[in-house]
Amino acid sequence: MIESFNNKTDKVGDDFKKTITTGSKVDIAAGIFSIYGYAALKKELDKIKQLRFIFTDPTFIELDKNKREQRQFQINSNHRKKAISGSDFEINLKNELTGKAIAQECKKWIEQKVSFKTNAVNQYIQPHLRLKNDESNFVYMGINEFTSAGLGYQKDNTILNQIIKTDDLDTTQQYAQNFEDVWNDKKVLKDVTTEVIDYIAEL
Repeated sequence: MIESFNNKTDKVGDDFKKTITTGSKVDIAAGIFSIYGYAALKKELDKIKQLRFIFTDPTFIELDKNKREQRQFQINSNHRKKAISGSDFEINLKNELTGKAIAQECKKWIEQKVSFKTNAVNQYIQPHLRLKNDESNFVYMGINEFTSAGLGYQKDNTILNQIIKTDDLDTTQQYAQNFEDVWNDKKVLKDVTTEVIDYIAEL
């Protein structure tokens, strides 16, 4: 089975709402995580067993300051960090003055169910989301950020970005194994769960 979502007429967030079940396990590799991505799927995400999130680009860490690209890296890293409180395409949500309550709920959820790690070597990690239920496995390819816009609920500047969902056994197993290998590689990833929780607490 292969399905596709354009996040305009077919929203991937709506598919998550139907597919996530009590006890689901979720693995995500994406550039951005936003509290409004959590808020969009709060009812469903509160039911999952665990979520593991990899920032595909270095976030909440510093790389070698002697390298020429350090300044630009820091700007990009700070942008990804700030996006937790709302990405560029979630400004209208930030203006609704509900951010504090959402941040509190998201922080509590993370403390109970979520682990964050970041790319620490600045090498390419393919964005994707894997959803494991008792009876089924799904991989969604093409999800670049876990935000309300990335789920299809806010307009962004995307012209064409098809998100592909598959339950093909070989594909889902391969993605699962690759994620596991990277997740457990301390040379590639650094745990930043505490940093994410502290940042959300400040919101």
